[in-house]
Amino acid sequence: MKRRAVFGLCMLCAFAFSALAAQSAFAQRAYECGAGLGSSDFSDAHCKTSVTPGSGTYGHKLVEEEIAITGTNETTGGASEPTLLASVQSGVLLELKSPHLTGSGHMHNTSTFAEGTGVITYKEVEVTKPAGRGCKVKTGEVITNNLHATTEGLTNQLKFTPAEGSVFAEFTVEGCSITALNHVYKAEGSVIGNTEGATTRFTKEETKKQGTLKLQGQLAELEGVLTIKAPSGNGLALT
Repeated sequence: MKRRAVFGLCMLCAFAFSALAAQSAFAQRAYECGAGLGSSDFSDAHCKTSVTPGSGTYGHKLVEEEIAITGTNETTGGASEPTLLASVQSGVLLELKSPHLTGSGHMHNTSTFAEGTGVITYKEVEVTKPAGRGCKVKTGEVITNNLHATTEGLTNQLKFTPAEGSVFAEFTVEGCSITALNHVYKAEGSVIGNTEGATTRFTKEETKKQGTLKLQGQLAELEGVLTIKAPSGNGLALT
């Protein structure tokens, strides 16, 4: 009986440890990254690259309450990367390109994950494919509906869905010599990006594989980056 009791206790400990380990594996919360915050364990302003503890220039600090956030397409060092949205429409590859984006919203941490809501504005949007057909995006901007972002159940990833309903954004293409492309488009579904410190990266290959982002019901591919910042201007690392 004593051996059985000891064995049972060991099994309970093992299950508890496994549950804790599983929970920890998915714990990905928001940390403000900057010089003088916490231990200096990173070499870059977005806390992307770890170094020997205490030997870096930047550290990070857990976000303790809900904060306002902004978004850009700037990566570490201030370089910007364009956003591309591509989908086959009416038998033709339609591709939109935006060199600049801005975002605003709020984010907070739970005990195991980060989540928030916000709106993204894609600026100076051009139709790059089909080329030479006069296609353009009305107003030159695409503004999303309110979006929900979360790291729940993910590892080094951030998932975006519409906060309400299924529509990410609507925009109008006009002026095309291919008349079938001239109409209002709805982007719907969900999309997951890979987190690299404060920057979330989307690739056409990964979003195509997910198969959850649609444009007018057709599979869509997204490429680009979104860097989330705290009110201080420091990056918010999701780790």
